[in-house]
Amino acid sequence: DEIYVFTPKGRIVELPLGATAVDFAYAVHTDVGNSCVGARVDRNPYPLSKALKNGQTVEIISAPGARPNAAWLNYVVTSRARTKIRQVLKTMRREESITLGRRLLNHALGRHSIDSIYPENIQEVLTDLRLESTDDLLAAIGLGELMSIVIARRLLGDTEELTTTSSIPTDSKKKLPIRGAEGLL
Repeated sequence: DEIYVFTPKGRIVELPLGATAVDFAYAVHTDVGNSCVGARVDRNPYPLSKALKNGQTVEIISAPGARPNAAWLNYVVTSRARTKIRQVLKTMRREESITLGRRLLNHALGRHSIDSIYPENIQEVLTDLRLESTDDLLAAIGLGELMSIVIARRLLGDTEELTTTSSIPTDSKKKLPIRGAEGLL
């Protein structure tokens, strides 16, 4: 129930039956899999989703800025490839949620920003919420687990300051565009 394929340099790689070029890329090296954008099998372009056959020579085409695609999870068969893809997707999702959380919190803070808040206030909120770092706080806000306006009030320490919308400057009443949410109601 295994197949044997070759690298362009002639190295033999053993893969389970049904393995794809993405499985091959991760079998060679995690960085090769993470930067994979295409494949050539026996010097011809080959779909990443198509199963490899015994004796084929597989060459992975990679690009420096490439990242794994969530769709790959639908056709990889090796647990190594599946685990590595999930790991990268989780990291990418966390980075995006931290960025969104920072934008949402800064918007909720009005004339203040997260960088102007006293470190003691931030640490107190982190301790109360049992979070390790500011990034964990921002990620939770970005993922919708915490409300930015509630956290903003706690960070400022003055619950009256943000209770009315009139205390928020008019420039923060503008809509906050969120990329990737176009077309949602």
